[in-house]
Amino acid sequence: MKSKALLTAVVIIALMLLPACGGRGDALHIRFNEDFRPDQYNGRTVVIRGYMSTLSPPDGRFIYLMNLPYQSCPFCIPGTNTIVNTVAVYAKSGSRFSFYDGPVEITGTLRVGDYTDDFGYHYPFRIENATVEKLDAAALSDNLRMYGALSRDGVIADIIALAGQVNYNSFFTLYGGTAADVKPIPDARFDDVVRRINAVSRTDYADLIAVVEDFRQFSRAASANIAAGDYPANATPEANTTIVSLFNRLFAWLNRFEI
Repeated sequence: MKSKALLTAVVIIALMLLPACGGRGDALHIRFNEDFRPDQYNGRTVVIRGYMSTLSPPDGRFIYLMNLPYQSCPFCIPGTNTIVNTVAVYAKSGSRFSFYDGPVEITGTLRVGDYTDDFGYHYPFRIENATVEKLDAAALSDNLRMYGALSRDGVIADIIALAGQVNYNSFFTLYGGTAADVKPIPDARFDDVVRRINAVSRTDYADLIAVVEDFRQFSRAASANIAAGDYPANATPEANTTIVSLFNRLFAWLNRFEI
């Protein structure tokens, strides 16, 4: 499956100045929205909420902060290396960030300039000397509390990993893999995910469970083809259309939790 099939709509980053709140001195509270000119606030302490991108460097020296969890259209304006709907956030000297997939609040110093990072991505400003704080449920809207309840359990990360394995198992021939690389997914893994979702709420996540169950059905069909040695049956245009639809539904659910 081609990665571009999983792209969701890009929201070009702009930031909106919010009032400072208690305990932050003259910190500027900014958000992914509109009407912010970073050159006016170079060197100021800023506070911003968002989600850590899973495509951030694994060593934690810096992170990409995004307005959506598990954003599948990560960084660039098409045809450029300039990041959008993303802020690069650098840890304090000697510190490292640890990945967390729930909503976080970043506090750091806004630095304006032409930056190109280790991966070749370009941006006109970044946040330096930053600290990260997991957002308490009491500080979140009802909608974000719904997401946070699942992210704390780790079930969202497990759903993403499960979907990725379903995809690989189904299309391993297109990735240059062999049948020996395929790790069959037992139904128990899907059962565990559904159980943990229901443990949080048996009513709020019905649409997410429906997506998980459809991934299960797709996985069963792909596994049957692999067991029969009929690998081409998993790499048909129809199968590609189905898996793209499943990922789009999953990311549509995640996109409900934009900050």
